[in-house]
Amino acid sequence: MFYIMFFFDIYLDILRSWSKINLSEKILGTVSRMAMMHYKYILR
Repeated sequence: MFYIMFFFDIYLDILRSWSKINLSEKILGTVSRMAMMHYKYILR
Protein backbone atom coordinates (compact mmCIF):
# COMPACT_ATOMS: atom_id res chain seq x y z
CA MET A 1 0.00 0.00 0.00
CA PHE A 2 3.01 2.28 0.39
CA TYR A 3 3.50 2.61 -3.36
CA ILE A 4 -0.07 3.91 -3.67
CA MET A 5 0.68 6.65 -1.15
CA PHE A 6 3.95 7.47 -2.95
CA PHE A 7 2.21 7.71 -6.33
CA PHE A 8 -0.61 9.77 -4.80
CA ASP A 9 1.97 12.16 -3.30
CA ILE A 10 3.65 12.66 -6.69
CA TYR A 11 0.20 13.14 -8.28
CA LEU A 12 -0.67 15.86 -5.75
CA ASP A 13 2.67 17.60 -6.36
CA ILE A 14 2.00 17.63 -10.11
CA LEU A 15 -1.51 19.01 -9.57
CA ARG A 16 -0.23 21.70 -7.19
CA SER A 17 2.47 22.81 -9.64
CA TRP A 18 -0.05 22.70 -12.51
CA SER A 19 -2.82 24.68 -10.77
CA LYS A 20 -2.07 28.29 -9.85
CA ILE A 21 -5.53 29.29 -8.59
CA ASN A 22 -6.15 29.41 -4.83
CA LEU A 23 -9.66 27.99 -5.21
CA SER A 24 -8.40 24.91 -7.05
CA GLU A 25 -5.74 24.44 -4.36
CA LYS A 26 -8.42 24.56 -1.67
CA ILE A 27 -10.45 21.95 -3.57
CA LEU A 28 -7.34 19.78 -3.96
CA GLY A 29 -6.66 20.16 -0.25
CA THR A 30 -10.13 18.92 0.71
CA VAL A 31 -9.97 16.06 -1.82
CA SER A 32 -6.52 15.04 -0.57
CA ARG A 33 -7.76 15.06 3.04
CA MET A 34 -10.71 12.84 2.14
CA ALA A 35 -8.42 10.51 0.18
CA MET A 36 -5.96 10.32 3.07
CA MET A 37 -8.79 9.44 5.46
CA HIS A 38 -9.97 6.68 3.10
CA TYR A 39 -6.42 5.32 2.78
CA LYS A 40 -6.04 5.32 6.58
CA TYR A 41 -9.27 3.33 6.94
CA ILE A 42 -8.11 0.90 4.24
CA LEU A 43 -4.72 0.44 5.92
CA ARG A 44 -6.41 -0.24 9.27
